[in-house]
Amino acid sequence: MYLIDTNHCSLAILGNVNILSRLAEVENSLVSTCVIVQGELIDMATRSQRQ
Repeated sequence: MYLIDTNHCSLAILGNVNILSRLAEVENSLVSTCVIVQGELIDMATRSQRQ
């Protein structure tokens, strides 16, 4: 199981090749985040829509 943080999630969303290729390497493993990361991503998305 891999637990990824907000930085890794936002890099994946932005299409960072290094992060995406690493996630592809562990395709048969569980990749997850915690509820705090979920909240931070929602906050980031809300803020970006205001700009």
